[in-house]
Amino acid sequence: MMNLILVAYDIHLDARRNRLFRLLKDFGFAVQLSVFECWLKYEDYQRLIKEIKNLKLESQDAVSIYRICENCGQRIVRLGEKKPYSAPQTIIF
Repeated sequence: MMNLILVAYDIHLDARRNRLFRLLKDFGFAVQLSVFECWLKYEDYQRLIKEIKNLKLESQDAVSIYRICENCGQRIVRLGEKKPYSAPQTIIF
């Protein structure tokens, strides 16, 4: 079962923020400058958390990770011109 994982972050230093951005690109897609959506299996969700913890965040950094069920993910309302990201039908690891 896949879950929609929403990751929002505010990282103080550019170098650490860039490392987090590159890490998150391996798991999902940026929908805002500091917000990613990732459709993940539970084990990949756990791996994402572990890898974020390995970045050694500091006291002025913040990363929020929201696990959203598939049904709730389908209820997202998107407004604006930017093309929305949709859940992949096939995932190959």
